[in-house]
Amino acid sequence: MIVKEKLKTLLLTVLVVTSLLFSLGIWSITPQYEAIDGPQFASNVAISDPSFERSLHNVLGPRSIYLHRGEDKHQVLFPGQSGYETGMELLTLATFFDIKLETSFQDAEWRKLTGDGPSLQFDFDAVVPITLLNESELLHFTSRLEPFMNVKTFYLYPNGGNEFRAVFVANADMIYSANVVLPRDPFNRLFEAEKSAPLYKLYGSSLLRHFYLPIKRPKVYSYSLDVNRVIDTERLVDSFFLDKSLTRRVVEREGSEIVTDGNRVVRIDKLGQLIQYRNLSLEETRFNQLEEDTGITNSLDFANAHGGFMGTVMIHQVRTIRPSEMVGRQFEFRPNVEGLSVIGDLSSVAVQVVNNDVAAMRRSPLMTGAKPVRGPLIETLSGSEVIELVERNALLKTSRVTDVYQAYLMGDERRNHAQLRPVWVVEQAGDYREAIFDAVTGEELRTEEGMIRGLE
Repeated sequence: MIVKEKLKTLLLTVLVVTSLLFSLGIWSITPQYEAIDGPQFASNVAISDPSFERSLHNVLGPRSIYLHRGEDKHQVLFPGQSGYETGMELLTLATFFDIKLETSFQDAEWRKLTGDGPSLQFDFDAVVPITLLNESELLHFTSRLEPFMNVKTFYLYPNGGNEFRAVFVANADMIYSANVVLPRDPFNRLFEAEKSAPLYKLYGSSLLRHFYLPIKRPKVYSYSLDVNRVIDTERLVDSFFLDKSLTRRVVEREGSEIVTDGNRVVRIDKLGQLIQYRNLSLEETRFNQLEEDTGITNSLDFANAHGGFMGTVMIHQVRTIRPSEMVGRQFEFRPNVEGLSVIGDLSSVAVQVVNNDVAAMRRSPLMTGAKPVRGPLIETLSGSEVIELVERNALLKTSRVTDVYQAYLMGDERRNHAQLRPVWVVEQAGDYREAIFDAVTGEELRTEEGMIRGLE
């Protein structure tokens, strides 16, 4: 009995000593911590390769550059053409300074500048903050820029020696002028190199409502594109939600699917080719023009984070949204082929912003190939023939047309391919109409209900 008690005492002593030694070790020895990742919400997971991302410098280039030679002779340069690249290189040699509000540049001054020449006009497809052009190094300013300074188009013309002037136009209340230092020789060489380029005619007689159309029938190549499902649809849908476990899905009668977490909603069409996102929590209040405009930057960042792009992409600001929808702004990132935009739901990535915040997005998980396949050369309608189409159309008024431009309309996907159809696009202010005509036959492709024919 005595032996058992001694044995118990010994074992208890050993256990106590062991416990004390372990406790001492815990307090005195620094453990090797192992990094533990937090919850991997869907929005934290990249869904596209970094090569699909585009920078502001990539998407902000002008849609076209106009050469005003004088005697009402005008020429147009498009992205990809050597003259366009020369015009953009010209801007890298220019230094802009002493920018100020311009009060004397009105219709008469504009007609004299473009009619007498020589001058260059850089026309963007969106209203862009001048600060953004400076930050993306498309322009170089040495003077202070205010965040509310915007530009849709700007003119560059000689003012004696190596001195030039620039006039930036966004709307009737937002016109600025600046002094420019630029060598005269590169400017002159551009005009000399492009002297045989096709001539364009001016339509419209006001600074804010005019456009240029080719005098002769322009020729463009037909193209086809590879169409591939580069982005996994489920991963793209999940990327719009902070925690996908909180979402629920509803299948609509026609086969489309709705995914929502109460604050955001994503709709996938029944073919899985078109995805529409909307943030329901944003309040629709008008944008304060004196605040810094980050709408384009936020739109591009959002598009990069949710699939990105393939090939060359340029930004377009949708100008035909009806007044009831104009609280927000909508930008489209459109592929560019042979200097012309590619339009269509499957090709464009559309982002709507409200007060600089992304409110909605429309894109396809399908992506067009970066290398279009060229087909035969096609002769398209001249400017005067397009104007005849407008005049015969009961819903369009020539006096209210604000822009006419040529583009490619992307057809439906067929066996991983889609055809590009040359079209003329007509935009009209007042009732915010947009018409699309086949560039060869003149057939109207957009119906009164907004549907587009000829995609098959």
